[in-house]
Amino acid sequence: MLFLIQIKFLIEQENLNHTSVSEFALEKQIPLYRPENLKDNIFLNEISQYNIDIGVVFSYGKIIPEELYNIPLFGCINLHGSLLPDLRGASPLQTAIIKGYKKSGWTVQKVSKGLDEGDILDQVEFDIFEDETTGELLERVLPEGINLVLRVLDDVQYFLNHARKQDNTKATYCYKIQSELTYIDWKKNTLDIHNLVRALNPNPVAKTKLKNNEQVINNIKIYKTNYKIDTPYIDQLNKNIDILPGTIQIIKHNKRNHFYVKSGNGWIEILEIQYPNKKKLDAHDFINGNFVQEGDIFI
Repeated sequence: MLFLIQIKFLIEQENLNHTSVSEFALEKQIPLYRPENLKDNIFLNEISQYNIDIGVVFSYGKIIPEELYNIPLFGCINLHGSLLPDLRGASPLQTAIIKGYKKSGWTVQKVSKGLDEGDILDQVEFDIFEDETTGELLERVLPEGINLVLRVLDDVQYFLNHARKQDNTKATYCYKIQSELTYIDWKKNTLDIHNLVRALNPNPVAKTKLKNNEQVINNIKIYKTNYKIDTPYIDQLNKNIDILPGTIQIIKHNKRNHFYVKSGNGWIEILEIQYPNKKKLDAHDFINGNFVQEGDIFI
């Protein structure tokens, strides 16, 4: 029998935040559990009444307690977005992009006590394209992850019998993206800034502050950048060699405005940007809207 467990998220006293998965379960009348506490005895006793073969976890957001993952006959498996033991933790896809990985992968692992320390049942590798955002990457490779889970479920006893221990000496970790990480440090090199921007797109989005005359505007969101700037424009930008990182320069070519920001080692072009409480715009429209001017500085 199929049933689903979803984290209970209280917006108001009696209102729940529904995901597409929970909406599907309700539409198809699949039993749906949203416990506030995964160790709640009433919840665990009710779940235990099912003859569960295996539990499947993906992007759940909480540690699965031993009391729950030991209920199914074959335990629980988890689809994780890295080639474990690399990037154990909450943000493997985003962190892979931040670090500039060219490749990563999916791992199906056995759920265990330690954070992503369970035995590996199967893995598949995928490429990460250099301008790909986290949202674009997930959309492209998620079918591979789903197929990996289905392959394991098709012969779960075989994969459990051939599971391999992780080498803890090779483990690396990633963490939940905290708000302070979302702000761009313009003193960093261009590629690091580019990777941060695409890693945080579509959520929570890279941010900066804009200093315009004596005014500072917070929470400017940057969605897309280009770090490969054609030589003629680099030469034009480099005429001003003594300006600070974060300084904005505007160049018009092909009848469109383009704007560039000084980084720690060069220049980066802003392609998509959003002013607070305004819609997302491309650079040309952003400049035409007088949201930014030559010589303004991101801080």
